[in-house]
Amino acid sequence: MKIIVSQSTDQRCSDKTLGASTSSWIQLIILSIIWGGAFFLIELALRGISPGWLVAARMGAAAAFMCLLWAFQGFKLHTGSTRNWMGLVLLGVLNTSIPFFLLSWGQQHVSSSVAGVSMASAGLIALPLSHYFVPDEIVTKQKIMGCSVGFFGILLLFNIGKNTSLGNSVELAGLLACLFAASCYAMSSVLLKNLSMYHPVGLSALSMLVGALVSFIIALGIEGTPPPVSNETVGVLLLLGIVPTAVANLIRIRIIRDAGPIFLSNVSYLCPAWAVVFGALFLKDEISASLIGGLIMILSGVAISQVSHRPTISLKYSFLCRERLQISKLPKFSSSKSEA
Repeated sequence: MKIIVSQSTDQRCSDKTLGASTSSWIQLIILSIIWGGAFFLIELALRGISPGWLVAARMGAAAAFMCLLWAFQGFKLHTGSTRNWMGLVLLGVLNTSIPFFLLSWGQQHVSSSVAGVSMASAGLIALPLSHYFVPDEIVTKQKIMGCSVGFFGILLLFNIGKNTSLGNSVELAGLLACLFAASCYAMSSVLLKNLSMYHPVGLSALSMLVGALVSFIIALGIEGTPPPVSNETVGVLLLLGIVPTAVANLIRIRIIRDAGPIFLSNVSYLCPAWAVVFGALFLKDEISASLIGGLIMILSGVAISQVSHRPTISLKYSFLCRERLQISKLPKFSSSKSEA
């Protein structure tokens, strides 16, 4: 009897580190542009409506759009026999209502550029969460290196002492609100990966309905009845609800199912770049040397974490791979008498 070493684990070690498809990259770039522009739109909407009702109106428009699309597809929901209703409720809370409210409140005290930059922290949070809670997601040395480079780029973008004032408690609270919103997005990305038993459109529609209900309750409880708004504000709210919320959520679900939450976390590095560009173009935010340097480091971090010319061994399986290599070097034995 011969000792045979299977190569499947070694192959599995390398397969997970291969680059994502071109389609996934295109969707990721489109999503980063849409979300980067959302911070600019939020700042415009806040000029004519309070934060709570901004979120409620945004979620209402998104839920109505998604329900129409869901009805057009025949209200398809389940793609398997399993159910996870609690996951759907948590998704509606963590993916929409809570982070939207935190961002809208935080942007009263920080600029759209700073709010957009804070979203980059979602990638750092999603990395360990995906490693432990998503079975087929693997954290590699290359991904850790890329996230580290991107993180230093974030520090440059924040340009502490110029764009933000950590001595100002109100501004600091706004910044922390944006960072906590990024944490919600990271947790919901991991949750989405584990809700593959639901049809993407039905999943998005139900999460939007839950988010709209929670947002309405929060707005009514904190701010009272909705204030009168101008036609211009209504137009911005409809745009916010349909494009950066409903359409973007569909793209996000597809990316997570095709390439995983760790790959999606790269949008957290691209999104700040677009947020700063839109802020500079439409809100006249200053473009500094640290801003340019930060963007270069962020894009470099994305390239390091995803572009691979050769397979690498993941941290999760490196010990097992070394053990199999050692076994393969042992003498081979046979039960045949002739070989004895």
